[in-house]
Amino acid sequence: MIDRARSNTAQLGHKNVEFRLGEIENLPVADNAIDAVISNCVINLSPNKRRVFEEAFRVLKPKGRLMISDIVLLKKLPVAIRQSAEAYIGCISGAVLKDEYLRTIRDAGFKEVKIMGEMKFPLEHMVNDPTVKKIIKKLKISAGKARELADSVVSVKISGVKPRIDRRKALSLRASSSLAKCNFRSRSSNSVVDGAQGLIMTST
Repeated sequence: MIDRARSNTAQLGHKNVEFRLGEIENLPVADNAIDAVISNCVINLSPNKRRVFEEAFRVLKPKGRLMISDIVLLKKLPVAIRQSAEAYIGCISGAVLKDEYLRTIRDAGFKEVKIMGEMKFPLEHMVNDPTVKKIIKKLKISAGKARELADSVVSVKISGVKPRIDRRKALSLRASSSLAKCNFRSRSSNSVVDGAQGLIMTST
């Protein structure tokens, strides 16, 4: 898929587009390198959402923007649905409560986190979806339970900003880091350590 995307980009003559193969929890991007991170209904599939948002925060430049669309819950789903492979594929069982989702983004360091839009799924759309049909049939969900499920799941658009680094704080942290490295090296003079080993994104 990556090779095909690169080939298409080359054919179209786009010089400002780059595709990289990576994991959403371990982005192949340098720190403070990106102006914006955009995600469309993917993060709910990750079992480690905290790591996803920490990675987005890491690669963004100060004042960089996060804009995501995803599925969240207004109340917990029944255990049978949470454990359903079909519900996971359908981006339902991997979703978390809306407040927990927002808290995870803020805990990663983002500021100005706000919901830009929120939409419930009409019941007729959900029950006519092929994946949802499989879930309803397999778990023998009644019409009442299906309506309850539809009322529990919402699509949200969320934005956030990586705050600008306080220059004095940054200098203080850099000084502390340098001191820690010196202390480490003085205790390990016989060792050689290489510390460097161990979504849609846009950048100017």
